Amino acid sequence: MIKENQKYFNALHVVLDALVVLLSFRIGYFIRFTIFAPPKNTYFALFSYYYKSLILIVPLYLLLYLIFHLYAPKRFLSRRYELMNIIKANTVGFLIIILIVYGLNFTNFSKWLLVFYTMTNIVLTFIIRNVIRKWLNITRRHGKNLKHVIIIGFSPAATSYIDRLKLNPQWGYRIHGIFDDN
Repeated sequence: MIKENQKYFNALHVVLDALVVLLSFRIGYFIRFTIFAPPKNTYFALFSYYYKSLILIVPLYLLLYLIFHLYAPKRFLSRRYELMNIIKANTVGFLIIILIVYGLNFTNFSKWLLVFYTMTNIVLTFIIRNVIRKWLNITRRHGKNLKHVIIIGFSPAATSYIDRLKLNPQWGYRIHGIFDDN
């Protein structure tokens, strides 16, 4: 049941990440073309030009998030590790897009838009992932989304495993028993 739920959760996570990429691009566009030196009467003309690039950007970032292990189960990932992977994925994505822009000679494509988009995407992705992490911790405190464990054999390794599970309730493991000869 949990593995099936994990598939649905990962699909939802991909959809949320795609929405965050779109929202981040929109915010980056807004910052670039309304706050910093907006061009006269070209806001909506530029809008369609830049939004065509999302056909490449959204799948690229979803692939990078997969490559940088951002869709792994959150039971064991620390926030720092996840933030570093978000920064790495966005940096690589930024560099790939810059290479494409320069390689295809799109000289009128705003590099500042990409800078604002990348910064916004890092922040929003980290915030959304922390909201999801908090929600998962709350559901685990209420007895949902738990993995039930029975330990076979009792040894010092089993004792240290039990201690680690007790120290990390956010992992969502509940020990129901230990089977041993004694």
